[in-house]
Amino acid sequence: MLVALAVAFAQPMPIAQYRCNAPTYASWTTKFGPRPETVVPGSLIYSVKPKRRADAIAMLTRKSAVALDITQAKAMAGFLATVENLGQPPAVYTPFGRDPNDRVERKPYLVRAVFPGKAPSIAVGWNKDTLIVSAETLGCQPFFNEPLIMWLDREPAAVAVNAGAAL
Repeated sequence: MLVALAVAFAQPMPIAQYRCNAPTYASWTTKFGPRPETVVPGSLIYSVKPKRRADAIAMLTRKSAVALDITQAKAMAGFLATVENLGQPPAVYTPFGRDPNDRVERKPYLVRAVFPGKAPSIAVGWNKDTLIVSAETLGCQPFFNEPLIMWLDREPAAVAVNAGAAL
């Protein structure tokens, strides 16, 4: 009987598999942000190339959004950051960052975001002059700062960054 009890207590507790103890790195997140009123289309959101990520993070040390010129945006842009296209080649837009049907004048901005894991669902929207950037995923994974390039119709007065992971 003692042997059976010893073996039972030596096994890991089943509840441990339901805990999320993954280390997180989310210094850019905002505790509470406003809800978006309008949406920024995923076709205007690009990830930063992995080899340019450290440069992009350094550019965002003092501001949550930094205006880029077209040359900088092209040099930094990786792939579209929509949930359907994350990690896939971007769709073709003419000119870069513009849907041919979009008549709004837009400029590229480097914007803070936090990814919970490698391929989260991303939503970006405006609430007045505040840009809300949200990323969500399932599972326990580390969070990390992930700059994005967005083609916006105006410079954000503030950026609210939200990230979440759930089991």
